Amino acid sequence: MAVQNAINLTSTGMVSADGAGVFAGRAITGGTGITVSNGDGVAGAPDIVLDTPVIVANGGTGATTLTDGGIVLGSGTSAVTITAQPVDGQVLIGSTGLDPVLATLSTATGITITEGAGTITIDLTSPVVVANGGSGRAVATEYAVICGGTTTTAAHQSIASVGTAAQVLTSNGAGALPTFQAAGGGGGSWAWVSTTVASDDATVDFINLTATGYLVIVKNLIPESDSSLRMRVSDDNGVTFEVIDYQDAWHLQTGATFEEGGTASNTEIDIGGFGGTIGANTAAGEYGLSGSFYFLGIATTATPASVTYSATLQNELGDMAWAAGSGISTDDGGAGATLDIDGIQFYLTADNIESGTFYLYSLVTS
Repeated sequence: MAVQNAINLTSTGMVSADGAGVFAGRAITGGTGITVSNGDGVAGAPDIVLDTPVIVANGGTGATTLTDGGIVLGSGTSAVTITAQPVDGQVLIGSTGLDPVLATLSTATGITITEGAGTITIDLTSPVVVANGGSGRAVATEYAVICGGTTTTAAHQSIASVGTAAQVLTSNGAGALPTFQAAGGGGGSWAWVSTTVASDDATVDFINLTATGYLVIVKNLIPESDSSLRMRVSDDNGVTFEVIDYQDAWHLQTGATFEEGGTASNTEIDIGGFGGTIGANTAAGEYGLSGSFYFLGIATTATPASVTYSATLQNELGDMAWAAGSGISTDDGGAGATLDIDGIQFYLTADNIESGTFYLYSLVTS
């Protein structure tokens, strides 16, 4: 039969028993953030209440309400701070030692900002004006030189054209854009026009000549077989080359041997005369013909077209020779009659030009 032990407590409140049947009085007490009413249960059931708002030190916010859409800011152990709900385009911007604040991005010169719901669009105002380091223009003429505007801050300008070979950019004075013009030389200079590399060519032709003078520099012309160099001119841009009415005079020195000659009426201009044969020298270290050919009276009927030249060559025997001379083209052989020359042709007497480089320069007279 179970034994019921009687208890006699000396205090009021709730009773608890351990496993050995020992009874003791107990009361519920509040802890951090907890408030207990009637903890001993004498007046009724204990009332346990959470302290609100839960403070930051207890893991809460210290706030009883939070702004809808606001941003929570820490305040150490004090209650958090809640910002207002950001409007379109607002961002949280820091402020040293203070709470950050909501603000929109500021525009600056040449920058446009558009705020939207959850978006910020930053655009560059284009074209960027000169005052902001731009050119003030959205397009430019291909390959054209760009110049400053009509004022220190006006949009940049392209000159009218890209020019042609051998032209130079020339000032047109204050208040006007420069233009490409024929190069000035202070009374005379040579301007490069073109380079032609011969390769098994029957002729090397220069046409559409418009300057009054030209220089052709020939570098190491090699014939396919032993041949002499000849020249003719054209007055129809190379459609045909004249085969009459040439006069020439030449000098040729090979070692100690000196020759000279000329013709009063010829079908071509001989370079070095009949002894000026260029050997087909293709072995390593062998040489062809190199020289300078000066043409005057081109593109004009005021004076006959003429050429003066000086060249070195290695002949068919392997000997080095020097050739110099001049030639003139007249219409019908008359000393006062002229052709309006616009083309020059180089060719060989016996075969094609195997190799060689021809540099064309025009005479600049102003």
